[in-house]
Amino acid sequence: MESMSETTHHGYATYWRIWGWLLGMTLLALGVGYVDAMPGGLKALLLVGITLAKVAIIGAYYMHLRSEKLDLILITFTPIVLAMILFFFMVPDAGDTATRIMTLR
Repeated sequence: MESMSETTHHGYATYWRIWGWLLGMTLLALGVGYVDAMPGGLKALLLVGITLAKVAIIGAYYMHLRSEKLDLILITFTPIVLAMILFFFMVPDAGDTATRIMTLR
């Protein structure tokens, strides 16, 4: 059994630093959202990338997965990956759903 001195301990300074990074990334995402000159695909890619980076930081520091074994990390993030795969399988089928519903009426 590990004693308290052997475990990874994050001080308040670390949490404030991470909070600052998350705030900066949120402000960056807001800025990207308000830029009209940027193509939609690039804007979406940047927003998703910023969000995934924030998810990784939150998982690593606030969920304390940074010091965990790989098994626990895989158990935590596997449902997210599976949900994304299922979402992208459903998107092509749902593309013309609204038009099909309107033609049935």
